Amino acid sequence: MDAQDPRGLGIATVVANAIFAAVTGISIASSAIFSRVAVPQMISHGYSARFAAGTVAGSSVLGMLLPPSLLLIIFGFVTDTSVGDLFLAAIVPGLLLTVLFCAAILLLAWLRPDFVGNSGDVGDLEPETLLSSARRLLPIVVLVTVVLGGIYMGWFTPTQAGAIGAFATMIITVIRRKLTRANLWGVLQETGQITVSVLSLIIGAAVFTKALVMSTVPNAMVQYAITSGFGFWG
Repeated sequence: MDAQDPRGLGIATVVANAIFAAVTGISIASSAIFSRVAVPQMISHGYSARFAAGTVAGSSVLGMLLPPSLLLIIFGFVTDTSVGDLFLAAIVPGLLLTVLFCAAILLLAWLRPDFVGNSGDVGDLEPETLLSSARRLLPIVVLVTVVLGGIYMGWFTPTQAGAIGAFATMIITVIRRKLTRANLWGVLQETGQITVSVLSLIIGAAVFTKALVMSTVPNAMVQYAITSGFGFWG
């Protein structure tokens, strides 16, 4: 797809979000990263602000669906469901949603070009070759293989996969000389903020579940449905 094609950066953002989701599994991280990386680039090259922000916000939900999704881990913990089965069940819907996002961008570029905007000159960007693209994608491929491969091979649990993925990422950044003391401190702060948000969700879900059990409302609703005689369609 041509660099100045009005669909190019939008589809590239969706695909990049899907790949990033397979590495992190956190929608918050996806939206935070791509709102800083993709949105300014799209706007600077002629895309409308609404389209740029909407593309990032919409495709960020892939982080909660594609394995190793953190929300699926929480859901499995709360409902006592196999996390591995949830991961397997989420692969096809996640990939399908990715394709649908790309199809929606194609339709918008065709039906509402004024909403998408007009891509401008990209001459200031470095030319990309197959070799340079492979070099940039190699660390991501390694991370996805380590995290998902280890889970499906049974080498470690989904919870342990998060720690192993973080450790592998740190090794890659050290090898590429991208990890500085300032970057490490920033990562630790952001990790703490995300962890607090996730733990708040878990605490809220646990309290809500206990409250529902103590109120006997779910059991009363089930008994009502059983004794109501609604039939199959009801």
